[in-house]
Amino acid sequence: MKKDYSTIQVREWLILLSNLVPGSVTIDGDYVGVQASAQIIKERVHKAINDMPLGYQPLYDEIFK
Repeated sequence: MKKDYSTIQVREWLILLSNLVPGSVTIDGDYVGVQASAQIIKERVHKAINDMPLGYQPLYDEIFK
């Protein structure tokens, strides 16, 4: 896995994650809050992806590999 990510990439992923599983991750300026364990967030992401229309699922699967 690539180890160097730009600030923009990380910010975009966090925004995507906070929109995908609201209440689990919050963003306040330069600060990120995590309100659930990694396992719970992973389970919520998986459920959210499975609830999406089929056309979007491969895109989210690729992002959250």
